[in-house]
Amino acid sequence: IINQLKIAGDTEPISFLHLICRTSEMRPLLRINAGNFADIEMQMAKTTNKLIEPEPSPFDLDYEDYLAAFRTSLMFRDWINETPEGKIDRKPGIFEIYRVAPGTLRQKLVNADWLLYATSELCRLVGVDKVSEIKELRLRMKHGIKPELVDLVKLRGIGRIRARMLYSRGIKKRSDLKRAELKKLKSILGDKMAEKIINQLEF
Repeated sequence: IINQLKIAGDTEPISFLHLICRTSEMRPLLRINAGNFADIEMQMAKTTNKLIEPEPSPFDLDYEDYLAAFRTSLMFRDWINETPEGKIDRKPGIFEIYRVAPGTLRQKLVNADWLLYATSELCRLVGVDKVSEIKELRLRMKHGIKPELVDLVKLRGIGRIRARMLYSRGIKKRSDLKRAELKKLKSILGDKMAEKIINQLEF
């Protein structure tokens, strides 16, 4: 991780997701097979300029492992882009797209959280200005949210679903909650949760 951080240029979430997926702690990686090999290569070709570690030669023994790490990072990217875990209205979720069990996803998210924390601490040690970027990514990974919900999920009791409900009703930040009518909050969150949120805002 230190070696790759030292050469990191412009980065996006996929940059750090692929970086942590290249560590031994993230194994076993999602499998690459004949049915998804070409698709993964095509997606990687669109993203390769954002991956920190240079792509090895297709003839390199490490190439397939590099691809498997990329496929695993795609699963995480779908998660932080609010792709549902399972099917909704016949649309496949993460479990179906990547053929992972709920327990597998949860365990990998736990491992990813630890690795992202470690990466942010290593940034401090080597003087790489990526700490805030990784800190936001870590929060998005914890809740499975897009960037616009980051401020809302900092409140206790607000996760990806409730945050999206609030956002879709025009409450996009904690400052909006302070101005919102209690009646509106209760209609979105229910009476008890709305009161809990209001109590948090008073401190």
